[in-house]
Amino acid sequence: RDVSSVELLMNNHQGIKAEIDARNDSFTTCIELGKSLLARKHYASEEIKEKLLQLTEKRKEMIDKWEDRWEWLRLILEVHQFSRDASVAEAWLLGQEPYLSSREIGQSVDEVEKLIKRHEAFEKSAATWDERFSALERLTTLELLEVRRQQEEEERKRQPPSPEPSPRTGEESQETNEMVNGAADQRTSSKETSPVPSPTGDRKAKTSLQAQTAATLPAKTQEIASAQMEGFLNRKHEWESHSKKASNRSWHNVYCVINNQEMGFYKDAKAASSGIPYHSEIPVSLKEAVCEVAVEYKKKKHVFKLRLTDGNEYLFQAKDEEEMNIWIQAITFAISSDKIELSTSTQSTPASNRAQTLPASVTVTSESSPGKREKDKEKRFSLFGKKK
Repeated sequence: RDVSSVELLMNNHQGIKAEIDARNDSFTTCIELGKSLLARKHYASEEIKEKLLQLTEKRKEMIDKWEDRWEWLRLILEVHQFSRDASVAEAWLLGQEPYLSSREIGQSVDEVEKLIKRHEAFEKSAATWDERFSALERLTTLELLEVRRQQEEEERKRQPPSPEPSPRTGEESQETNEMVNGAADQRTSSKETSPVPSPTGDRKAKTSLQAQTAATLPAKTQEIASAQMEGFLNRKHEWESHSKKASNRSWHNVYCVINNQEMGFYKDAKAASSGIPYHSEIPVSLKEAVCEVAVEYKKKKHVFKLRLTDGNEYLFQAKDEEEMNIWIQAITFAISSDKIELSTSTQSTPASNRAQTLPASVTVTSESSPGKREKDKEKRFSLFGKKK
């Protein structure tokens, strides 16, 4: 119904996730036991294989349902936040109507001077609301997804129909037989990992994989590879210019992607792969930026700060000191990657060979055409023009 009730549901949903994670060891033990029985060619191997397949499928289905609901709750939270902010803005606009519709012009010099001072006060008040109205103009993630869906639908209509796929009964049967062994090998390699990847499992794996890859690469290539990284961080916008504090200095959990000399922010990994930025924010340039541990910030642990050349400054919180240092190193390498690339370009190694060792970059696509965006703005602000 509102922001607080959605936040309550999100807290309950996180509690369910904690219960799921607490049972990871049980699933791992069960799958390992089943694999050992299959390895010994147990007389009930067919039944064991079937049960393992059911177990992995049901667990994957449960995780998928959890992720779908979590994504939906985040979308709804953003919609309710917009509704709340829009209501406050509309109430302020309605409150100004009596003054703006007044025909009072003053009957003397003193009265006119008072009216001028009153109008100057109104202008100052209106200026403080500029940023709030600008924030309301940004499309919510739900709207961006709808725009993207419409664009994909239009593209599908323009494309010729594709031929129907041929039957793959034999192939599907083979995939079913291999699923248990493949899934079990992947999910039981360590007791710390879940039998089925959790929503945060993939992100941890990406960070770990990039760190391991960077450790085995030559020095200069290692620096370039480390400049590409992604994962969740808590973020706080401190300054929006050299002399102006940010209007909203709350902490938000965002999916951060470092790609070459840019850092983009997204709701999650799915939004990053789709190129849908968090609150329509464009990626920030890391050229000549400064990244260091925020030693002066005492309210939270494992916090580092990123100061950009345009005056914007962000605080980021990692889960532990190790993760914080990895992010600082990756951002530092990204800041100086233009110098690194310049030095490596003089060597004989082809760029294509270097590119094969790097993670895929994230491409940020434009969410809608300018004309469409203007129509969306008009539609969003139509509620402010109503008069009773």
